[in-house]
Amino acid sequence: MKKQLKMAAMAVLSCSALFWSCKKDEAPKQYAKLNVFNMSPDAPGFNVQSDSTIVGPYVLLYGANTGYLNIEAGNRNLLMTTYRLDSVDTVAYRIPANLAVNQSFSLFLVDSFSKKSSLLVNDKLDSLSKTRAHLRFINLCPDTLRRADLVMAADSSTIFGNMFFRDVTSFREMMPGDYKWKVRYMLGDMDTMWLDIPLKVMNAGKAYTVILQGFIDGTGKQALQTQVATNQE
Repeated sequence: MKKQLKMAAMAVLSCSALFWSCKKDEAPKQYAKLNVFNMSPDAPGFNVQSDSTIVGPYVLLYGANTGYLNIEAGNRNLLMTTYRLDSVDTVAYRIPANLAVNQSFSLFLVDSFSKKSSLLVNDKLDSLSKTRAHLRFINLCPDTLRRADLVMAADSSTIFGNMFFRDVTSFREMMPGDYKWKVRYMLGDMDTMWLDIPLKVMNAGKAYTVILQGFIDGTGKQALQTQVATNQE
């Protein structure tokens, strides 16, 4: 009997050791960073989910972004669930995304809400200089059928030119300092329009995105406008 009890105890210990050995050998989770921008002018607010887990702020409204969130790397199913007080929440966007380990991404929800369009960009922040500021431009106005340019306000020299809807540049190194820009866009062959951008202080080691958003004929919060988002990990 004692021999049987001893053998049973040894079996339990052996199984326990095997279990803890397996747990110890499990690879730790690896993460990417994701910043979600609600840039669809007529869209409602969203809850942001990675697969079945809510990862962002409870309601992401038009013009806002989540900031960089830690998301488990790999093939993810990004869900944007509408939030309305007067109706049942529904999944509005299902966006498959392959998020590389330790990389930073921006996900832009763009165009009118009925089109459910999105744009995923690898920001590549890990390759940026620590002694320079960095600037990029993205055209998210679906009505700019011709082009949009980001220019210096002082002399109208072009920084980024011929940007069509959904075009996004890479980050360009700039000297740190104070900047005033304008967006120049075309309504027709000869109709040149301008949008002023308020003074922006650009700091060394930081990255900034000038976003053209809204509808050309929009009013209120849906009007054509710009914002300057700061990209930080």
